[in-house]
Amino acid sequence: MVSSLLYSSLSLSWILVIISTLLTFFSYFKNTKFRQNLLRALGTILVFLCILFAVIKLNELITSAHITVNFVAIIAIQTLCNIACYISIKQSRAKSKASLDYFSME
Repeated sequence: MVSSLLYSSLSLSWILVIISTLLTFFSYFKNTKFRQNLLRALGTILVFLCILFAVIKLNELITSAHITVNFVAIIAIQTLCNIACYISIKQSRAKSKASLDYFSME
């Protein structure tokens, strides 16, 4: 029972990470509003994964180092997706704002 719960949560986590990675990759072709919503969703997924890992770790369900490495890799990849989405939002905002270089003072 515990083993099946552990492996199902691990597979759910990998599915969420794969979906997050694909959405982050395809967000480069979307507008800033979509990226902002995606960043909010990615943050929610990251919090969910961290809570899931903490609950499993606190209940001593993880007995093998292989599963611990998997969860650490999942959280690291999800964090990288969040960072990539955040950077793309900042870049698109910088492109849309007019700078003072284009205005003449004459």
